[in-house]
Amino acid sequence: MAKEGAKASEDENGAAPSKRQHKSKSKREDESESDFKSGSEPEREVRKHKRKRSRSRSSRRRSRDDYDDSDSSSSGEDSYSDSEDSYSDSEAGSSSEYSDSEEERRRRKRRDRKRREEKEKEKKRKLRKEKEKKKRRKKEKEKKERKKKKKEKGKTGAVTNSWGKYGIIKETDMWNKRPEFTAWLAEIKKVNLESLPNWEEKQLFKQFMEDHNTATFPSKKYYNLDAYYRRKMEKESRRGVKKVVDDERTVFDDEEQRRQELMREREKHKQEQVEALKREMQSGMAQAMKEQAQLREEMAYQYKLGNFEAAAAIQRRLDPDLPINAMIEYMKEMDKLGMVIFKMLAHGLGLEDDYFFSKKFEEKEATYFRAWTNGRLKSVIHRAVVNKEKQRLSIAYFMSPTTNSGFIGVKDSHFELNGSPFLFNGFNSYWLMHVAADPTERYKVTEVLKDVSVAGLSVCRTWAFSDGGDRALQISPGVYDERVFQGLDFVISEAKKYGVRLILSFVNQWNDFGGKAQYVWWARNAGAQISNDDEFYTHPMLKKYLKNHIEKVVTRLNSITKVAYKDDPTIMAWELVNEPRDQADYSGKTVNAWVQEMASFVKSLDNKHLLEVGMEGFYGDSIPERKSVNPGYQVGTDFISNHLINEIDFATIHAYTDQWVSGQSDEAQLVWMEKWITSHWEDARNILKKPLVLAEFGKSSRGQGSRDIFMSSVYRNVYNLAKEGGTMAGSLVWQLMAHGMENYDDGYCIVLGQNPSTTQIISDQAHVMTALAHSFN
Repeated sequence: MAKEGAKASEDENGAAPSKRQHKSKSKREDESESDFKSGSEPEREVRKHKRKRSRSRSSRRRSRDDYDDSDSSSSGEDSYSDSEDSYSDSEAGSSSEYSDSEEERRRRKRRDRKRREEKEKEKKRKLRKEKEKKKRRKKEKEKKERKKKKKEKGKTGAVTNSWGKYGIIKETDMWNKRPEFTAWLAEIKKVNLESLPNWEEKQLFKQFMEDHNTATFPSKKYYNLDAYYRRKMEKESRRGVKKVVDDERTVFDDEEQRRQELMREREKHKQEQVEALKREMQSGMAQAMKEQAQLREEMAYQYKLGNFEAAAAIQRRLDPDLPINAMIEYMKEMDKLGMVIFKMLAHGLGLEDDYFFSKKFEEKEATYFRAWTNGRLKSVIHRAVVNKEKQRLSIAYFMSPTTNSGFIGVKDSHFELNGSPFLFNGFNSYWLMHVAADPTERYKVTEVLKDVSVAGLSVCRTWAFSDGGDRALQISPGVYDERVFQGLDFVISEAKKYGVRLILSFVNQWNDFGGKAQYVWWARNAGAQISNDDEFYTHPMLKKYLKNHIEKVVTRLNSITKVAYKDDPTIMAWELVNEPRDQADYSGKTVNAWVQEMASFVKSLDNKHLLEVGMEGFYGDSIPERKSVNPGYQVGTDFISNHLINEIDFATIHAYTDQWVSGQSDEAQLVWMEKWITSHWEDARNILKKPLVLAEFGKSSRGQGSRDIFMSSVYRNVYNLAKEGGTMAGSLVWQLMAHGMENYDDGYCIVLGQNPSTTQIISDQAHVMTALAHSFN
């Protein structure tokens, strides 16, 4: 009984708990399954994974328990087997119920899986729709942005960033692009071209040129006005909007139309005058003109023979109002002075005094001599007769230019050449190297130098720089175009050939031919932090760039003459910079420090040539009362302190009355010009004790007043000051050009021979300045 009771107790404590445990386990599984269904998909997956891990752990524990029970006593084994039997009996009763619940669970899983798949598909469809919506929104946004950018570009003048898309223009194309430039000024800048001063017109054309080259105009009409209106007319013709006539208007406003009408009227009037002249010549005037020409030839022949009375009789027929006695006296005086000059020349050459009047002077030599002295001799004798200044007639004046070799120096506030004072009249031609870079255009350089030599001009100022851009000498810092350098070689060799001295400038203040703005651009590309262009005078990298360029030019070996630039006396002087200005420091101290550094560097490379700054002449803080001489403003330079630097050999000034004091009358401009020159001459003589050169001056042919009157007044002032000891050394007119260079004309262009009166004024000044220099001996 005890054994059976123990067994029954064992059944109660062993088998029964196992069955309840199984039921509770099933219940937990059902609960977890329901939780699995009710939760979200990620949560169900997590719970499922956890349940699998707990099942595996339970099975491993049961395996270990079974292994331990097998090693126990036999009584334990019997007890365990009885328990298992009772458990199997209970399991058999519930097997059918379990199978039903398992099938139901599978069905639920299938339904859940199907539901999840549908949800997944629905989610994917929503994602696709959302992506499509985003894509549509993005496209619409991009379309709006493109429209906005296009609208903004239209406001700022941007059409394309393509460089040179519509061609490249230069400053020399100002007249070729005149219609487009005029339309651009009126429609974009809202200004009238006719009311602009020349300097402002040039500045605005630079902006026009930049927009053209970068293709950033708001309309294609500004690239080619005629082509634009032609296309417009063709479109209108195709659409049938209006009838197109041959004389369609292609200008932009009434003022321009009126200007063109006036030009056509003037041309028509000129044509009528020519036709009238032809008719008059056909009616007998031609014969009268021929007779006058024959009489003039006869008068010249009688004068050469010494028959002054016969020549005077012919002159009286040509000009009855001329006092005959005065004319005869004039001719006799001319003949006497001519005899004196030839005797002086023979004496100076170590020949017999009557050499040029003897048979020893062969016809070939006489022909060459007359050809060489013709222009100069006539001009100087004429002035000597009229002004009774025979001291001008110096033998040294008529010596060959080849004897004037040697470096020009400075002594006692005046220039000196071979121990004698040196005065001159000269000119500016900035374009010489630029044009000579093309061998097919070098004839223009030769033409100008040849003409100025005949006219007596002896000094030329030109550029030894071209930084970036078309025909650049310096393509990038330290990188040079040998072809352009050879152009400069040619300029120097031709100047030597025709007896012309050169002043070579190293860099430009302005953007033309690169200038300091190009140096700033190079430095910024190299990583330098530069806020504005005026840092050109202070930034170490920019100063290093310029020093490298100076050294490259000064030490250059001429490929034609085989002489280094620093050893060539054809070069009169170096110029540090053309017209320096510093808007960041109006006192002139910044520029002064820069000049000191650069001047010392140049002299360390070359102490044979003279050196000048390139100043315009504006006064600064060193003498405050002198600021009243300035044309109403300062530019950051100081004429006094900048030229007191020891390494600077002579002072320079520039003057453009039609730009600087444009609001004044012609008479007032001449008064201001005389005061400008005189005040600087006084300071150069008394304070600087250095020579002074009027290095740039001119009057635009497009402005008001007579250019000949203006130039005569300036030359007279220069000559009168030069007579006071030579401190006023000379002047350089802006600017001379060759024939066929109309594209380079900035309004100040002068072509020798094209305007006889202007040419004569320039030539006469050259003669009297040279004769004056020799009178100081």
